Amino acid sequence: MIYLSMCPSSRTLRHCVFGLLFALPLIAAAQAEPCSIVRLSDVEAALPASRPWKLTSGGAGSCRFEARVLGADGRSIYTVMFRLLQQYHAAPKAAAETLQTVRTEFAKRYVLSDVEIQGAAPGAFRFEDGNALGWYAQVGKGIVSGSYLSMQGPPDAAEVAGLTALAQKAAAATSQPAAAAAAGVCPHFDEAIVRKLLGGKDVKIEQFGSNSCVATNARQEAVMFTGIQAESLAAAKQIFKSMQSADCTNQPLTDVGPQGLLMFNCRSAPTHAAASFFKGVNRYEYTLALQGREPTEQDLAQLVEQARWRFLR
Repeated sequence: MIYLSMCPSSRTLRHCVFGLLFALPLIAAAQAEPCSIVRLSDVEAALPASRPWKLTSGGAGSCRFEARVLGADGRSIYTVMFRLLQQYHAAPKAAAETLQTVRTEFAKRYVLSDVEIQGAAPGAFRFEDGNALGWYAQVGKGIVSGSYLSMQGPPDAAEVAGLTALAQKAAAATSQPAAAAAAGVCPHFDEAIVRKLLGGKDVKIEQFGSNSCVATNARQEAVMFTGIQAESLAAAKQIFKSMQSADCTNQPLTDVGPQGLLMFNCRSAPTHAAASFFKGVNRYEYTLALQGREPTEQDLAQLVEQARWRFLR
């Protein structure tokens, strides 16, 4: 699947990607990289009703925590998820514009309310949708957001208070210069290759945790990296089979393993292309999204070069 095809080809591409990353089933390592935004102990203290919590994805710019709780019937088991994301801009004005854009889009789908978060600029807001609750806030040139989802039901007053406390801790972490510096480096990109793909100048790289990165240019073209995890080797093989769509040209990439695949010339997203491969149960994908033109043979060759670079690491 080419994730960026979910985002419109417009100036809001980066905003769409920022929201899209909440939904991806990222790779959960046996021992996740520590979260740079809040500590596991902070989540346990703020949301004790769902303990024990587990950090399933960490790193710079994005963290995900999960818990399994026993339902009121004493038999059912429910999943609870808490997710944090950071995004940095060149200046506070650009961050404020992003916050307003996100708020305008979210108002079309969710119930919004203003919220005060210590350390954040005015304009922070909370959104609610059934069992989900989340928030967005500007901190200097950064945007930090959080989302909470419980399959058992919407958060109660104590959980809302705990989430507010976590929002304040996340805002404090977002204000640190080291956080902005770490979020601008992606270990899954060969920067030279990415700059060739996006034209070299005005390329911005962002890391959203250990398994997601996005690079964009001034034309709002993008290269997106995602790493996701299948449940088993058999499931990985099934995912590979299901990826091959009649909507696209599917070209095997045997130099990145037997399950390497290049997808391009897609009728539903002609300006997009994706190169993907598996390592064990982990699937890695690089997606290219251009503006107003289809990828050339040179674009596709460079996208494959980026995938090969990651496969050999």
